[in-house]
Amino acid sequence: MTTAKFPSTPIVDMAVDREFIYVGDPMCSWCHGFAPVVKKAATEFGLPVQVRVGGLRAFENAEPLGERLKAFLSAEWAKIGDVTGQPFSTVALEREGWVYDTGPADQAVVAARNLNETSALNYFTALQHAFYAEGRDITQRETLVDVAEESGFDRGEFETAFDSAHDDTLRDFAETRSWGVTGYPTLLIRTGDELVRAAAGYVSFENLQPQLAAWFETHAVADEGSAMMCDVETGLC
Repeated sequence: MTTAKFPSTPIVDMAVDREFIYVGDPMCSWCHGFAPVVKKAATEFGLPVQVRVGGLRAFENAEPLGERLKAFLSAEWAKIGDVTGQPFSTVALEREGWVYDTGPADQAVVAARNLNETSALNYFTALQHAFYAEGRDITQRETLVDVAEESGFDRGEFETAFDSAHDDTLRDFAETRSWGVTGYPTLLIRTGDELVRAAAGYVSFENLQPQLAAWFETHAVADEGSAMMCDVETGLC
């Protein structure tokens, strides 16, 4: 008699193995405008949101805030505020010699995700609010740690996680580009190994909701509660 060998990988229910993947950057202004949309989508459709950072002006690609960039951002932020209703402060644009480096904030989001994946989106949006609404400098490690502590993370644990998250951050950049994501915000739906692009760029929830509803209706999964079968645990049949 031979012994049957069972796979070590557990069976995953399709209804459970589905999530939104939100690709963005805490210092992406359209991502700040998109923040309420992501949260509404997660609530309405009952899916978790995994945050990935794509890197906007990160690390070696960082750009000093010259007069040309300052003028562009000032006009762009005003427009985005009008379109989305999100608050924008221009304090960051008044800093002399400031470098628009999104890398540290990206790394901080990855650190938050490494510590607690379910808290990553809240931290991501807290950084956005700190930068865009309050004018805080989230290119600075101290500010990133302050916001993490305000968001419920242990300060010491977050500092350690932040300092070790650089390579993971670069992996996020590479992976999201391998998916074909070249702009932010981008919202994806993952079902198993399949990725579907739900939104590329800012979309209001009013416009996004019917598109998502139609997709979920077309790709509905069986309701486990309605399955008819003999129960192994109880022996009832």
